[in-house]
Amino acid sequence: MRKAMDTKILSLIVIFFVNILIIPQAPAQINLTGIITESNGLPLPYASVVFLNSIDSNFAGGTLSGTDGTFSILLNSGTYILQVSSLGYKTLESGITIPGGVQVFTLDTLTLNEAVNTLDAVIVKAQKPLYEKKSDRININVQSGITSGGSTVLDILAKSPGVLVNRQNGNIEINGKKGVLMMIDGKQNRLPADAIVQMLEGMNSANVEKIEIITAPPAKYDASGNAGIINIVLKSSADNGLNGNISTTAGYQRGPVWGASSRIQQRKNKLNTFLNYSFRSVQTINYWKYNTEIITDQITATDRNESKRKPLTRLHDLRAGLEYQITGTTRAMLFLSGYQRNWDMKAITNNRYDSDTIPMQFTSMEVKEINKWNSITTNLELAQKLGNAHNLYISFDYLYYMNHNPSVYYRLPSGNDQPGSKQQLIQVKKRTPIYYKVGGIDYNYQPGPHLIIESGIKGAFSEFRNKVSEVKFDPETQMNNNDSANADLDESIFAIYSSFKWNMFPDLHLHAGLRYEYTRSAFNEESQPETIRTFANIFPELSVTHDLSKERKLQFSYNRRITRPTFNDMAPFVFYVGPRTYVSGNLSLKPSVTDAFDLSYNIKQFWISVRFNNSKNEIAQFQPERDTTSNEMILRAKNVDNLRTFSVHAVFPLKISRWWAIQNDYAIYFHALRTREDGIDTDQALKAFAFNMIHSFDLSGKFKAEASVSYQSGSFLGISQFKSSGSVNLGIKKEFKNASVMTLTANDLFNTTRWRITTHPGNMEFGSDWSYDWGGRSITLSFSFQFGNNSLSDTEIKPRSGAERSRVQ
Repeated sequence: MRKAMDTKILSLIVIFFVNILIIPQAPAQINLTGIITESNGLPLPYASVVFLNSIDSNFAGGTLSGTDGTFSILLNSGTYILQVSSLGYKTLESGITIPGGVQVFTLDTLTLNEAVNTLDAVIVKAQKPLYEKKSDRININVQSGITSGGSTVLDILAKSPGVLVNRQNGNIEINGKKGVLMMIDGKQNRLPADAIVQMLEGMNSANVEKIEIITAPPAKYDASGNAGIINIVLKSSADNGLNGNISTTAGYQRGPVWGASSRIQQRKNKLNTFLNYSFRSVQTINYWKYNTEIITDQITATDRNESKRKPLTRLHDLRAGLEYQITGTTRAMLFLSGYQRNWDMKAITNNRYDSDTIPMQFTSMEVKEINKWNSITTNLELAQKLGNAHNLYISFDYLYYMNHNPSVYYRLPSGNDQPGSKQQLIQVKKRTPIYYKVGGIDYNYQPGPHLIIESGIKGAFSEFRNKVSEVKFDPETQMNNNDSANADLDESIFAIYSSFKWNMFPDLHLHAGLRYEYTRSAFNEESQPETIRTFANIFPELSVTHDLSKERKLQFSYNRRITRPTFNDMAPFVFYVGPRTYVSGNLSLKPSVTDAFDLSYNIKQFWISVRFNNSKNEIAQFQPERDTTSNEMILRAKNVDNLRTFSVHAVFPLKISRWWAIQNDYAIYFHALRTREDGIDTDQALKAFAFNMIHSFDLSGKFKAEASVSYQSGSFLGISQFKSSGSVNLGIKKEFKNASVMTLTANDLFNTTRWRITTHPGNMEFGSDWSYDWGGRSITLSFSFQFGNNSLSDTEIKPRSGAERSRVQ
């Protein structure tokens, strides 16, 4: 097996380098010359001259004008975007075409006009729309939303087009599909789903520039995540100098909520550094209900659990990096991040069990749970420009995570919850260290202005150690029963890809790619033989855009993606919902593969999309299962044979008046599910409807207000179904002259974001209903203070590599 794997790895490496070697050499370059002057005709020295590719606005070349205002640069023939700028002058931007067949091409004189600054002048700001539709993604410009102020990234995602956030099981869905790959500044995040949700709840929106919802990811990204990718782009600044902000938030959510964040960036000559830090503390109350009914030939029983949970969550998130321009063609970057989440929860759980064989029993339990996540990530990247047409990127990532999750369950006498009278029933300890090493090489080649070719190869190696121990006290025998379940997982993933972007015609754009991934995982569990699994998959992607006119586009995309079983989905662990109901892992899980098709029509800020997803072996969380021996209920992740989703999605703005605008987002879903449970085939169909309306009001002076309404009629959770939920949110923002902002927001005014799940397949011997009220209603006041040069433009000082961090669940 090892020899066969080594042969495949060698084949991947050979294919990668052959792919590079067979690329034709770039055509002879043209010497482009020109002169830059002021409005009075005098030459303007040391002006910045930048050329961007017309296809994707990537950097193609740049230089500075000399003391006499002239400049010279070597470029290929084709069409470019020219940007000329200098401190104190208005930036000049225009499209240029460099003809072929010549050795030298001279531009007409470029004139920059002085930037006039007048005190107390009226400033007109051009604000980006809240939503922007691209060929493969939807961009959410966070700072354009008023209720974003004081909110967390998770709050913004929960109100975004086609996104559904389940805070109970940590899932995030896109267009009714589970399996989302989370990225921050282009880097995958390998935290478990529930930890990712908690991390996003600790990230202040003041540090976020935009959120990209990528439904048709290019081949260069990992194929993980059936629903697509969510990329959070943090703020950054471009010019020399110091820039940043400090934000504070305070509020109430069935308990105090407070937090703070800061962002600092400085660029000086060849060195660019940044530091982001945020802290958030949330103390609230959750209500959890779980009811089960069992009806068989041997037994009829009902099991009812109610829990009042008081969690205190404290989150720290730190990100830092530096970028150094070693030479004009070589750049090095170091990126560091740290995350800590402390969850400290106390709960009282009341249980009533009634059956025809056992008299009615009442049990009360006190639960103490601690769940700590710590992580450290480092990324080192070297970017080398090989002429004006070739770029090489080499990256290495090291990631470490530690999860410590002990819990203790005490039995309380019925009707008495005094601490002195409780009796310990169960003690569970869980420690999980996780290690990742990831290395990759990416190659970018542009033989001409209308074509870009990308190739890459990557290897990811992970180690997972899960240690679980359980001590149960039997009140009848007065004895302790000790049990442990230790598991190890070693996994290797090798990938190679190649893709291209081609402007076939001025109005026809093609983006296509192919990715191959080979996975080998070895799972060891105590007293069980080693389980070795190998997966080899090919993932194609295709995107075609036809410009019908300047403002109308027709777009089609297809891609295939995979969701692999997460570590905690498979690994043994125990979490008790009640005396006879617990959550555990499932070693038999298979990966899920989805084929997705999307056809959309776009005119200005209006678009309508028709989508179809076909998922095989869909992974569904918290699937109920009855232990026929003990009549206990087990909740664990399971595979659903097939899930097909057809949807129609429309987004459009309405301008009611000069001060009132409405952003509308509507979607209709048709789900069809097929699975086999306990030897019985189950077919289910579900129609669902979702909408999100955001009313924006531009009031007099520096005041703005926003009101949003969202609704989700329901969706599948394997053989279970989510019931409807929604929210109403209000916000008002005050802007100050120094670019500082104060925001007051009230979210989930009617407390309607609670989760309700029902399981009644009709052909099974049990049914269940459960609800989770996590306390979404809140009111917060936030203040964001800007410092430094607030006029600096945006740029990126972020790791380019699409490295790893998503499957530690």
